Amino acid sequence: MKIVDKIENVGHYEVYDDCVIIGRDTRIKNGMISNGNQILSKTNGEFEIIREGAYFYFTAFKDGFLHYEKEGDPIQFTNSNGSIIVTPENHYFSPLHNLPVKDEIVITNMDKDFVQKHYFLDSKEFSNKQECVFYPHLNNSQHYCGFNKRESWIEIINKQSQDSYRKVNIRIGELKMDRRENPLLDSNILFIPLSGGAVAKFNCNSDSIEWTNQEFEEQYVSYNSNNSYLYQHFGRGINQICKVSGKTVNQINFSKSLNEEFHSSGSIWCSDDYIITKDLQSGKFCVLGADNLEPLYLEFVIKQGFAESPITFQIMKNNIYVLGKDNVLREYQMN
Repeated sequence: MKIVDKIENVGHYEVYDDCVIIGRDTRIKNGMISNGNQILSKTNGEFEIIREGAYFYFTAFKDGFLHYEKEGDPIQFTNSNGSIIVTPENHYFSPLHNLPVKDEIVITNMDKDFVQKHYFLDSKEFSNKQECVFYPHLNNSQHYCGFNKRESWIEIINKQSQDSYRKVNIRIGELKMDRRENPLLDSNILFIPLSGGAVAKFNCNSDSIEWTNQEFEEQYVSYNSNNSYLYQHFGRGINQICKVSGKTVNQINFSKSLNEEFHSSGSIWCSDDYIITKDLQSGKFCVLGADNLEPLYLEFVIKQGFAESPITFQIMKNNIYVLGKDNVLREYQMN
């Protein structure tokens, strides 16, 4: 693995298709950045400035991007054909709440009585918005889902069906949803973390539990997945669970597999080829093979470590992007 690029003053970036969209602030040399004054795109190694001017938030959308200059300003859509105003004032979006294919986003409106209403926007025409019964914590091309981990229930809306809203209790014997971890929405399936380190596969179409894995007991675990496997991360290592059968097929223990001390914490990031996990103490991240959990690289980035964010690491084919707390976006290329 070799580093092929460094971009400074980056506050937010998104990877999709074969493009990286990067938001930065050219006015700041040190310190954390939450907004900026320049948005770039990088495709096949070539940079293009796609906006010069202040922005508060931005996110890729369709063949362009959404942004507003100041919080509460009208949301604008920009692509190669120019810019249009999408919403009135006082509509909001989170750049972290978007589909990987960037063709739908949740828009929130706060009225004068501070009542929030939520919409699904899948068109540049705001008149086509669809109002939602609840704010979706999880969103993919098949379903919207909300949940209450304390009371152990989920809400589900099937996007292809009319009047499909329903609320389902999630209790398996004495097990209920883990309050600290979010479920994973994967097509028509929810993988639901349960208390005591267990995890269940829930079918959203049939409202049924397909399997429960109770092979592993740990006080705290986090999860991520790719097309074939669910990965259960517990600090000292990772379990690899078959998504079809629910059986644990592989495990790595870092102390036995790495030549130096490494204790992973928080989230893990997955693609069909690679698994990435980080050590906040050492400022290092580890890249593993997705099929066999074989350690491929252990790389130091920065002593301050990494933010706990979906954009800290992103994977595009054989390139890995890392945003450190120094606001430097590093691009690594796998050998």
